Amino acid sequence: MKIIKRLAILVSVVVLLVSSYRIVSYGYKSVNNKNLYKDISSIYTSRATTSDGLNSLKEINKDIVAWIEIPNTNIDYPVVQGKDNSFYLTHDIKGKKSPHGSIFMDYRNLVGEDKSLVIYGHHMKDGTMFKDLVKYKDKDFFDKNKEIFVIIDGKKIEYEIVSVLLTKGDSEYIDIDFESSNEFLDYIERIKKDSLFYREIPFDGDEKLLTLSTCSYEFDNARTAIYAIKK
Repeated sequence: MKIIKRLAILVSVVVLLVSSYRIVSYGYKSVNNKNLYKDISSIYTSRATTSDGLNSLKEINKDIVAWIEIPNTNIDYPVVQGKDNSFYLTHDIKGKKSPHGSIFMDYRNLVGEDKSLVIYGHHMKDGTMFKDLVKYKDKDFFDKNKEIFVIIDGKKIEYEIVSVLLTKGDSEYIDIDFESSNEFLDYIERIKKDSLFYREIPFDGDEKLLTLSTCSYEFDNARTAIYAIKK
């Protein structure tokens, strides 16, 4: 019996040590991630009024293609684009392994040209990356906060949020290619039908769409998506 008790105590100690290590390790990585983006933001802000604002960041990573800002949230980040949609899920803005990943554009997008741009980011418990997208599931916040700004090639593009959607990651909630205006309008109607909240605005099929996507925790493989139209 003494041996069993000692083994039980030993196992408990090991579990406690492992848990403590994970907590400390996550905290350390969280602080590092915040400091990293604070430094990058300082570099960008110092040159944001000039045409080379984003170009200056390409010295850090040539994959940086845009900057995204959302008022009344913590979302204020550079956007990268890789050769696939996997690498920046697990690598930071400098290409180093990180549980926070990066804010990244779909690899299929032609930056600044496509009718539908898609940007992804993790929902981190420390409040960083795309965590604040879940705020739009609150009706009052959704109603009062409409703007998203994306800076591409020195131009600040304003988008108006029209929908927030809670869906499964394997559902067809993202589309990049539309063969016609009617196909685009049908897609908007599907979004409207499935939305948690939807803001009525007129569509003619010529609009440009921005989709932001992050993981969510209401059910397995859940996603929160924000849809916005270029103004």
